[in-house]
Formats: sequence, structure tokens, C-alpha cells
Amino acid sequence: MDKITNIKRHQQLKASTRLLGRGNDEHGIALVMTMLLGATLLAGVSALMVRQLTARKLVASESYRQMAETAANNGLNQILSKLNNDHKDEYRGYLLGLSNVEDTSNSQNNFLWKKVNTVQSPIFHEICTDTSKGLPNHPGGRNKMWPTDALEEQTIQGVGSIRDDGKEELHSYYRLRSYKNPPKSDQFDNGEAKFIIEGLVQRKGMAVGQYLARARLERSLKVEAAVLKKREEDWAVLFAHNYKLGKTTMNGNGLITWAVPEDNAAMISKDCKTSNLLARISNTTNAQLQQKIWPVTNQKLQSNSTKTLFELKGNVDRRTSNSQKRI
Repeated sequence: MDKITNIKRHQQLKASTRLLGRGNDEHGIALVMTMLLGATLLAGVSALMVRQLTARKLVASESYRQMAETAANNGLNQILSKLNNDHKDEYRGYLLGLSNVEDTSNSQNNFLWKKVNTVQSPIFHEICTDTSKGLPNHPGGRNKMWPTDALEEQTIQGVGSIRDDGKEELHSYYRLRSYKNPPKSDQFDNGEAKFIIEGLVQRKGMAVGQYLARARLERSLKVEAAVLKKREEDWAVLFAHNYKLGKTTMNGNGLITWAVPEDNAAMISKDCKTSNLLARISNTTNAQLQQKIWPVTNQKLQSNSTKTLFELKGNVDRRTSNSQKRI
């Protein structure tokens, strides 16, 4: 009996030991599974957070880009408003006949607008154009040039950040990157001109050249030369390539338009509004007459735009001898 009992106890002890070992294995597997599940949840939460942060960054980037595009559009309108101002004291439309592009390989053609009213001033087709006003003043100071250096857009309040987001002030800017005037025609610089405007968004304190967003706007606009109807003093009453005025006098408004070869433009430009200019086409001295001489290049009276200049209600000005048109 004792031997049998001992065997049964050994079997029970062995069975209990096996059950205990199986329980420990199950606890280990559960721990591993719990850790894997926790790691999976952590990875999922991290991925969700990264996705949300990325989406938020993309939304902010898109918002800044839209601000830059708006600044570029507004900048084009601001520049055009300056160039199209027909007030006598503010007129700068003559710049539309002059390309303004960056050309580092040739300093004489690099941003020609900034050379207007300097010793290196370019010669316009209307040689005696008054450019004494120069370019508009840049709000950033004399060391900056309008409109190729960035100009800050004004908010409704005039100053301050364009968005109150609890961070440093946010500002938008615009600048002219390039302007190409229309191809030259036989009359005026009529045709399509190409503007390239850049819009910029920057926070206060950012380094020079560092921006949150930049946008490039390209626009082709039709440019036309015209004389305002209300400015009768700007209309020509005489037009010719060669003059010998003698004792000619003019009563009333109007200009004596003188078509000169382009090779002579630079030399003639030095005589504008002086007696030397009058002496080129007249042998008299008349201070009133010399103010009315208007030398031009690249203009022809035979242009299609003037073929009906002397027609009135179907009647054409003709020579009496052979019924030919005068012009």
C-alpha cells in the first residue's frame, strides 16, 4: 500500500508541475501579445499624429501660397495704376515703351527703368519726353528701387500683420521681376507686353531671402499709345521728316512733330527745349516755337492708324489739280 500510494503521489506531483509550467507559458504569451498590441496602438497613434501635423502643415502652406498669389495680383494692379496715371505731374506711361528685365551679362540693359533721369538715361522714341519725375519713391527708403525691390502690401488698418495667429507678424510683398515691352511697329509701341510679378509672404524676423511662400504671376497685356482728347497741347499740328520753318509762328496749342533717324536720337536729345533744337529746323529765334518742337523716332504718318486722319463725313482732302489725296 505504501508503495502504491507513493506512486500516485508522484503522479499527482508530476501532473501539478506540468500544469504549473503550462500556466507560466500562457502568461508569457499574453504579456508578449499585450506588448505587441501596445506597440501597435502606439504606432497607430503616432502615425495619426504625424498625419494630422502634416495635413496642418500642408493647409498652412497652401494658405501662405494663396496669400502670395493674391499679393502678386494686387501688385500688378498697383504697378499699373502708377503707370496709367494720366495726371500731368504723375504721368509715367512712357516706361511702358521700355523693357525692364534683369540682364547681368550686360549692365547697359540691366533694369533700364532705374536708369531713367540719370546720366545713363535711355533714349525714348519720343526723344524729349520729360522724365524728371523719375520713378515713384519706394516706401522702404532711398536704397531701394520701385518696383523691382519688394514692396509691402498695406492692410486695411495701414500697418500690422495681415493675420492674427498668435505668432510673429505676417506680411505680404510684391515686386516686378520682368517687363518686356511690345514689339516695335511702324507707328507706336502697340501690342502685347509681358509682365512678371512675384508675390511673397514673410514673417517678421525672418532672414533676408527667406519666405514662407512665393508665387509667380505672368500676364500679357495690350499696350496702346494714345493722345488724350482733353490734352490738345499734346496733339501734332505739323509732321515731317525735314523742316525749314523760316519765320513760322504758331498760334494756339499743338506740337511740331519732327521724325528723325534713330541714329541721331542721342545727339538731338541733348538739345531738347533749347534754342539749339530750334536751330536744327529753323533759322529764326523764337522761344515759344522751340517749346513746341517734338522730335520722335519709329513713327510714320503713313500708318494704318492715320489713313483716315483727313477724312470727314466721307469727304477726303484732295489736291485740286489732279484729284489725288493730299496724304
